[in-house]
Amino acid sequence: RNTNAFRPKINTSGGGTADGGVRHNKGCQCKKSHCLKKYCECFQANIYCQEKCRCKDCKNYEGNKERLEVSQPPKEAAAAVKAEEETEEPHPLGVANGHQPYVK
Repeated sequence: RNTNAFRPKINTSGGGTADGGVRHNKGCQCKKSHCLKKYCECFQANIYCQEKCRCKDCKNYEGNKERLEVSQPPKEAAAAVKAEEETEEPHPLGVANGHQPYVK
């Protein structure tokens, strides 16, 4: 029996890696997605591809402009956008949460 059959693929237990200790145990095997879609296990976990990965034509590495265009914004930037949305002034007709006021 395989004792590692249900072991998580993404290891978050540290280990002194540069990305905060998060790494893929086996590595991804992407062929056509260039590791820039959610099909890629590394991209889905928001980590860069590593030496263990067997992907072809990988674009999921640090400093790649294409990855920055499709990846999620950092948590700090997302929090700033959310705070900005909450501070918007109310609509003069009382429109709230995208609902239109009742007009005869």
